[in-house]
Amino acid sequence: CDWSSDVCSSDLGRHRRAVERIAVSVVGVHDGDTLTGLTSGREQIKVRIEGIDAPELGQPFGSAAKRELSEKVFGKQVEILTSHNDLYGRRVGRVLVSGRDVGAEMVHEGFAWHATHFSHDKHLAAAEAHAKRAKAGLWADKSPEPPWEYRKHRGEKTQEPAKATPVGWFWW
Repeated sequence: CDWSSDVCSSDLGRHRRAVERIAVSVVGVHDGDTLTGLTSGREQIKVRIEGIDAPELGQPFGSAAKRELSEKVFGKQVEILTSHNDLYGRRVGRVLVSGRDVGAEMVHEGFAWHATHFSHDKHLAAAEAHAKRAKAGLWADKSPEPPWEYRKHRGEKTQEPAKATPVGWFWW
């Protein structure tokens, strides 16, 4: 993709998609991989950073990841390179601050995983390998749990066991 053009073509998965460049001022950070931006036309858009998955807020390093993303983008003008929305209606894209790829920085510093189930980006893979070797951020844990595993099991972990409730007749 030619970063200098407003629209370029990106090979995302099996389909080539036009990539739209959107400038926003960041007005909210939800967690370590999701933010809200305001366009010059005052349109509010929610953005999921492409190719990364940060710990959930209830996980170790979840709050630290949110804080780090906030330091990098909150109140700043950023560029979003996006081609599609996810199932939740969020724009999915690369987030650039002064030409720097914020998602790659989050992975490199150990505040997010490279989401290999969605991304085959070699730069993100290298950033994660560096963070693991350096035991940076979440990699300081002996056995960090990826957020997709946490989400999959979260319901089982927090759900109370069903309690038997008397219904109908009581037999003595």
